[in-house]
Amino acid sequence: GLDPGRVRAAIDLAVGAVRPDVAVLLRLPSGEAQARRQARAAADRIEARDDAYRERVRAGYEALAVAGELTPLDGVGDPEAVGERVWALVQARLA
Repeated sequence: GLDPGRVRAAIDLAVGAVRPDVAVLLRLPSGEAQARRQARAAADRIEARDDAYRERVRAGYEALAVAGELTPLDGVGDPEAVGERVWALVQARLA
């Protein structure tokens, strides 16, 4: 996977000392992710990368989840259903 230290450094560069109340990692099986990518008209430069790249990125984000920096959430389902799960998580964290 990606070196978690490098991922952390990139995040720190982007946001500085600002930290969110909750950050979500949407988990999606690779087959479903691939089907979603293929359903779009054109891939962007990240989506055009190979599976090995996507696996390294996934592993880096999973490492952040293990460290408690991201809250994993099921990303399977239509956008409305996923959005409802995200909103429920945010509401619970901010309550």
